[in-house]
Amino acid sequence: LVDAIAVDHPEIKPVHASQELRGLFGNVSREELELLTPEEKLSRMVIHFTAIFDRSMNDDQAVMMDTHLVVPIRKENSLVYEDIWSSEYAPHVSSMAMLSAEPASVRQWRLEDEITTGRKRSTDVRAIADDQDVNISRFEQLMSEGQLPAGSGVVTNFSGRIGEARKAVEAIFRHG
Repeated sequence: LVDAIAVDHPEIKPVHASQELRGLFGNVSREELELLTPEEKLSRMVIHFTAIFDRSMNDDQAVMMDTHLVVPIRKENSLVYEDIWSSEYAPHVSSMAMLSAEPASVRQWRLEDEITTGRKRSTDVRAIADDQDVNISRFEQLMSEGQLPAGSGVVTNFSGRIGEARKAVEAIFRHG
């Protein structure tokens, strides 16, 4: 969705967080990555992403689009969410769009991604729904605290209705 919108709007510079993070942390395994403290990971991410924003935006602000602001870390029977939002991103972001989808669709995308890339993530629909609820709650909390720009919002990409999601994201972009 983000890449498709960027084709029609060259002022949008898509940044794919997952690709950037894999590059940032190199070939570190998920297990090794989880050994780093949340503060260390966030510190590295802030430096990396603000450099990308500075390099790609030329003093313009961007609409940031992502599917989460917290990342679930599952180990055995425990679950911890790590926050990946930093207030240091705020000067670079004119609006934020959180993309959401039906958990069953997310499951299917993850299964396809595992086949093509080997990346393994939870495909349990209930866990996906729970993760989305936590992320949307965090997004709403940041909005209510004024840490995200006005006009930001959650956009749900319902299966088969990509056009509606695209229009909603473009509206957020125009607001910023």
